[in-house]
Amino acid sequence: SSSSSSSAKLVAMAAAIVGLLAAALATASLFGVGASTPTSVVDPTAQLEEIRQMLEAGDARLNKLQEEPRRLIDRGFVLGTTTTTPVQSIHGDLPGQRTYTTAESQAGALTHMWLVLCGALAMFAQVGLTLAEVGRCRLENAQGLLAKGLISACVGTLGWWLFGWSFAFSGPMDSSNYKDNGFIGYQSFAGHAFLEARDDGQQEPTNLVAKWHFQWAMCLIAVAVASSGAAERIRLPCLGVYCLLMASFIYPVVASWTWGRGWLANLNKVGYFDFAGSGVVHLTGGSAALAAAILAGPRRLKSGDGGRFTGMDKLRSRSLEVNQAFLPHNQPMVCLGTFFTWFGFYGICCGSTQSMDGIEKGFQAAQVACNITVSAATSALVVFALRYLMLEEKRYDLGAMCHGVLAGLVSISAACSTVETGSALAIGLIGAIIFVLSSSLLKAVRVDDPVDAFAVHGACGAWGLLAAALFDWGEGFEVVHGWSGFKCMGYQGATYDNNTYQYVDTSCPKDGTPGLDMLGANLLMIIVVPAWSGGITALVFLLFKALKLLDDVDYPQEGRCKEISSLEFDKAPRAI
Repeated sequence: SSSSSSSAKLVAMAAAIVGLLAAALATASLFGVGASTPTSVVDPTAQLEEIRQMLEAGDARLNKLQEEPRRLIDRGFVLGTTTTTPVQSIHGDLPGQRTYTTAESQAGALTHMWLVLCGALAMFAQVGLTLAEVGRCRLENAQGLLAKGLISACVGTLGWWLFGWSFAFSGPMDSSNYKDNGFIGYQSFAGHAFLEARDDGQQEPTNLVAKWHFQWAMCLIAVAVASSGAAERIRLPCLGVYCLLMASFIYPVVASWTWGRGWLANLNKVGYFDFAGSGVVHLTGGSAALAAAILAGPRRLKSGDGGRFTGMDKLRSRSLEVNQAFLPHNQPMVCLGTFFTWFGFYGICCGSTQSMDGIEKGFQAAQVACNITVSAATSALVVFALRYLMLEEKRYDLGAMCHGVLAGLVSISAACSTVETGSALAIGLIGAIIFVLSSSLLKAVRVDDPVDAFAVHGACGAWGLLAAALFDWGEGFEVVHGWSGFKCMGYQGATYDNNTYQYVDTSCPKDGTPGLDMLGANLLMIIVVPAWSGGITALVFLLFKALKLLDDVDYPQEGRCKEISSLEFDKAPRAI
């Protein structure tokens, strides 16, 4: 810069003048000029040492002056002129391009591996949810439910690829990198811009593919949860239509408002905060499941002799017990599915770091893993104990305990990166109570939700959004961490003091009440997400109901149940 070059010239001129004076004094003293007394003699060695110290001090100050502009440029500030940064490329052979540095290549490779592996783990949660759903429903409908799980995954994948990703995460974006219209994107349909074709036919890859893969798994979780509300009561073609709509439009719009940097992200100084999907994924799916369960009505026996709540006129029995004909047919499958889902949540939540390019991301992933583990375990034990105390005929409820695990995982998802482990325990404990109360309430009003999708994902998802704002690491409501993780939002690190020429650390800024901003945004999210997801689902299921398509004709009849499902253990060869 001009200021630094001027300073360098002044220092050089001063050094030259001092040098000439020193030489003149040394010459005069050598010939006795002006030496009236012995004390007037100048020591040349001391004078030269003083000059050397002055020059070193000048160089140090010059380095300080040059270092500050360099630091600002590294942080992205442009001083006076516009600079063009070369675009990173695996080829690096065109004007305006450069190849990746070794550090960039290693960081990029780790991030891509991280997102691919975490996306695969998150997909495994889909396996767990399907197994648990099949186990909790009736045996004669097992094959239809397995087909339902595969249909939702396959149709949801195509919907996400064709439309969902573009609506959720593409532009156009404004100068602050928020959605230009605040609502929805439209620039990357069917994988457009995942690769950039060069004029010579070669391809330039982008990081969008890895992000698409991870977010695809998150989308499928929301689709699986939403479709479970009408389990055993919807024809498979109708299910396919609904899953396509959920994956390509309903869920992507919520993701666009939030993770896609839409209007909820830009609502106030802080915006919403949902690290791993308590609201974006689970509240969206849970709200849709509630609407589907209400409109599909209670399940009925194929013989027509009664249904889910037949003979359960007493409020207590209806809230806590299950009609004998609708008991889960395979508790081992429910338990195994719960373990699979728990395992998959390490991909969902840890992968929400979105990168693994530095030690801070590694610390964050470990903190997330610890928090979701403690919350899930706490919630499971609390639900297990509460159900034992609430049941009139004391017994252990394994199915409820499995739901307690999921309730704890959903409750902690939004806050898992910004709370300490003790807070995670408290969040899981409160989530367990919310699950038990909401599950009992729905049964009391005769809403048949076979897998408690709303109680687990909807109610606990809403609680997770509140917990993210209430338990944040920040001091009171004056400081929040949110998306900044271990650091508070607004923290700029060490700043340069022009007076002392030193870097000075700064504390977290206390500007207003950002904690209340976050709380307000998350409260608004609890209102608008169910209104959007549940509202559109209600319209779709009203259409299905008007067309008389909400039934179980695509499932085997009870008379064929033994023929289709029997494992014929009595005819199996005996071990010797």
